[in-house]
Amino acid sequence: MNKQLELLSEKINQITQKVTENISDNNKTIWLESEKKLKRAIKQFDGEKNFIIVIGMLKAGKSTLIDLLARTTKASLVGFGVDTTLRPAVIKTADNETGQIKVYYKPNGTDWATAMQDVTDYMRGIKEYDKQTVNFDLTEDNLRKTLCRTPQESDNCLSTEPLLVVVEVPQNPESKFFSNNCILLDMPGLDSGYSEQSKDPEKYQAFFDECDLLLFVQSSVSPINNKAGEYLKYIGLTRDESTYRLVQNVMNAKYWLKKEETDKEQKKQAKNGREVFKEKLGKNNVEITPVYVNLGMAYDSILGNQNFIYTSENEDIEIKKKKLLDDSHFLEMEDSFITDIKNNGQHRHIAHCKDMLKQEILKTIKKLEDQSEDISTNITKLNSEKQKNEEKILIIKKSYEGYKFKPIQFALSNDFVNNLKQKIIYEFELIRKSIDYKNKLFLNAEDENTDKLIRGKASNINSFLEKCSTRAKQIAEDLFSKAYLDELVHKENGKEKNAIEYSQEDLKEKAENLKLHGITLNGEKISDNINKIGEIDNTFSFSIFDGGKYVIERNWLGFQKKIDFSKNSKYEEIINHYKNELEKIISTDDYVARKITSLVQNTIKQDLTPQLSEYQKELTIQEQKINTLNNDKSTITDILRQLKELQIN
Repeated sequence: MNKQLELLSEKINQITQKVTENISDNNKTIWLESEKKLKRAIKQFDGEKNFIIVIGMLKAGKSTLIDLLARTTKASLVGFGVDTTLRPAVIKTADNETGQIKVYYKPNGTDWATAMQDVTDYMRGIKEYDKQTVNFDLTEDNLRKTLCRTPQESDNCLSTEPLLVVVEVPQNPESKFFSNNCILLDMPGLDSGYSEQSKDPEKYQAFFDECDLLLFVQSSVSPINNKAGEYLKYIGLTRDESTYRLVQNVMNAKYWLKKEETDKEQKKQAKNGREVFKEKLGKNNVEITPVYVNLGMAYDSILGNQNFIYTSENEDIEIKKKKLLDDSHFLEMEDSFITDIKNNGQHRHIAHCKDMLKQEILKTIKKLEDQSEDISTNITKLNSEKQKNEEKILIIKKSYEGYKFKPIQFALSNDFVNNLKQKIIYEFELIRKSIDYKNKLFLNAEDENTDKLIRGKASNINSFLEKCSTRAKQIAEDLFSKAYLDELVHKENGKEKNAIEYSQEDLKEKAENLKLHGITLNGEKISDNINKIGEIDNTFSFSIFDGGKYVIERNWLGFQKKIDFSKNSKYEEIINHYKNELEKIISTDDYVARKITSLVQNTIKQDLTPQLSEYQKELTIQEQKINTLNNDKSTITDILRQLKELQIN
């Protein structure tokens, strides 16, 4: 067994190292807590004491049995009709002849189970204990205050509800139990109304787990209620049959009946009690051999006041006490227990330790399985959140990266065209009135050498028109490069919408769609940082107006003496040429579509980039968590495999 325990300890250390190196801090706690409990379960095999717990219903005779085994009335108080044990009490021999009471309190920051285990490990001899205790002289009054009173009723003996009360009784050679390295644990009744342990089944069960042997005291006149049945079920599920005993305490109340009648009735009660005990344990198919004893009779014969014992005339009190003791069958029970402890105590202790170790391994497996399931749930949840984030990131990117404005026929607004026309005509007039062309563009029919003059004037006109065309090109380029998108219009069903209004409607629609995915886009404002037409494409160019050369013949003079340029169609031809050049850029070069696309893209991007950054940051965190959890789960799965392969023989 020692070799197996060494291998198990080594395996636990290996698992702990694996946990330390491979599991995230958030998921280490369950194993590290279980590791302490597993190591403690292994350490229990080194225990030097036989821990024996006495449990049962109220007034079943537990305290009476404790006093008899300890051979003193100062081990546990006995009383009629009252709850004499409100809290767990450990009874052991003192190192002196007077005895004492030690009160243990739960240290701050320590949970109840750990604190209780520290005390019991100390009494087993497998752990040091450096916490302070409050000590009292062993008197009936102090026993009553520490065991039978609430803290408020204890005359300041108890500052708060104790963790455990230890009663160290004087050494007595007649106490065979204590002479055989035993410690007794007296528990409140399983149906106690006050006991803190009775309000928390796990605290009762924790005491059951600590003891090598459980003595269940059953009164012949009291049933086992449902609450006690729950504890017996726990014992039946977790304990080997060799580690619990049934003590049936005879309560002979019908003293007026003949002895054979009372014996018959008591045997019937004992049989019924045994069957109920087996049923509550869940061990109907297991043979249970109870100990049959009259504890009250034994108490009066050993510890009671002999003056209270009835004797007939000339009947010797010592003979009467011996007869009572023999009739109680207590000494038979005690000898049977002592023999059992001598012969089977070590075996039972090991069996109990095995039970507890197996139970601790099973609890650890269950905790790790639950943890693995929780991790799987968290991974599923994180994957779902991750998928939503990925969808949002994709939606955001598509909202501007994949965004493209539909090619729509736009035209220059009337205001823009009129402004263009006015500026060009104004510039034409300035050129016409300049020194280069003033009075040089008209013919005088009376001039000599008319043919020569006609050719000269035609040359001047052509030069003038070329200069006008060049200037018109400059004006058109300048106006178009400084123009804003709202100077472009879309005409539909007789209504005009400028490009800004049109793109604004598209942006609002996109904002509504994004809102469905939890993404907030400000659809009320188009960014104006790239609103100028020329800022996106300053490489546009126009073809120079080419209206043909003036070829002036002699007979032309007969129809017109001078040219009125303000009404000349050449002005309109030049203006329309550059107006058409602009609209060709707008329509055939898809310029507006690209411009509005860029504008909306930048508006969306500017608005959604902070949200995109947050989603990407969150996505990175989620991916890291998922990877960590997957690694944790894989490690826990491997640990579970190793634990399930363990064999405790």
